[in-house]
Amino acid sequence: MRIWTQDELDQLISCSKQVAQPMRKQWRAERGNRKNEFILKSDSYEGVFPVYLRINDKFNENFSIGLDYQSPTEPRIHLLRCNGMHEHINKFPELVPHCTFHVHKVKADALNEGNGELNFAEITKEYAAYAEALPHFLNIVNVMKSEISKYFSFQSQLDFELN
Repeated sequence: MRIWTQDELDQLISCSKQVAQPMRKQWRAERGNRKNEFILKSDSYEGVFPVYLRINDKFNENFSIGLDYQSPTEPRIHLLRCNGMHEHINKFPELVPHCTFHVHKVKADALNEGNGELNFAEITKEYAAYAEALPHFLNIVNVMKSEISKYFSFQSQLDFELN
């Protein structure tokens, strides 16, 4: 198993990315959530960066926008996730502020110990709804500005069906 440094993981998050496969126009309904996904790529890495989006049907403030990295030779790893408010039972509640808007980020120590879950999180004031979280996420993961204007019409993202 590969040993990661925090700098390597941070670089995976922050490297410049383009859209390899855009999100679907129609969100998929699944177990009380709306789901979508898209794939990013970077000229700096051979692998791809799958992105997943989930919004709870009954409580729209409960959402996740996550970035993974899939190397051609290594197991897929979770890098970053922007979350809304949600209820969560956790054995380390002081480490994960689920009751407010928060960002989970991979930690090299945990990943190298075999814990691929994003247990560490920090509270954020950068967004208070999915419509604000998606542009924030795209900025954090460094999607090229030309790609954002081409693939992410934020007005249409705001208008997706919530009912």
